[in-house]
Amino acid sequence: MVLTVAVDRTNIIGNRKEKIISITADSSWADGGESLTPGMCGLNQIDWVESAVAVEAGTGKLGYVVGYDYADEKLLAYMGSAGTAAGLPQAATKDLSGHTIKMRVVGM
Repeated sequence: MVLTVAVDRTNIIGNRKEKIISITADSSWADGGESLTPGMCGLNQIDWVESAVAVEAGTGKLGYVVGYDYADEKLLAYMGSAGTAAGLPQAATKDLSGHTIKMRVVGM
C-alpha cells in the first residue's frame, strides 16, 4: 500500500521546515508499518514527528494512535480493542481507508 500525503501548510522555524500534513491510507495497512519518507513530506530529512491520531471520516471518532519509526521511516498504527492489547502495532491488512491522519513533521 502507498500512503497519500498532502502538505497542508509549511512554516519556517529557524533553519528547519515544519510541515503540517494530512495522510490517507487505503484498505490494507501493512504489518510493520507504512513507508513515510522525507520526500513524501516535501523534506530532505525528518528530524521530528509529532504523534498523531487517525480520526474516522465524518464521525470525528478516534480510531488509532499513529507513531513514527525514524530508523525504518515508517508510520505505525496502534490501537486497543477487544482481542488486541493496547500499544501493539496494528496487524497487516487492517482497513484505515476511512481515517485521516494529521501530523506535524519537522526537518530540512
